[in-house]
Amino acid sequence: MRERYEQMSPERKNVLLLLYLLGFAILTAAMYVYPVLAFIMLFGYPSGAMLFGCLTGDAIRAFLAGTFSYVFLILLILLSPGFAMYPMDTAYLARFAGYHLILPLCLGLIGWMASKKESLPRILALPLAALWILLFLSGIS
Repeated sequence: MRERYEQMSPERKNVLLLLYLLGFAILTAAMYVYPVLAFIMLFGYPSGAMLFGCLTGDAIRAFLAGTFSYVFLILLILLSPGFAMYPMDTAYLARFAGYHLILPLCLGLIGWMASKKESLPRILALPLAALWILLFLSGIS
């Protein structure tokens, strides 16, 4: 798969990245209607970043794929009616921003590590994905 990906033009690589992101946008929107998808997406975010990095070997696009796939979840949270019920003080917004900045950067790092040719970064991407799941679950209140 990596050989075929390397032969693609940059425009086709960008289209593949956009299709990947479109898939996460659709699944995130479906999560609003079917909350049971949240359990699947909990494992889908880190495994998607890992698979995109492993299959393409493109470090930059794998980082972008991991980072931007989570943005749709942040938008879903911000646009949901339940978010307006929380008090909007500065401390709460700082905690929200800090938490939701660490998670996409961690996903980007997972994709970047999985895209490397060496085996050590790929192996380290697995415990980082497990750490991402634990970090995500620790933020649910």
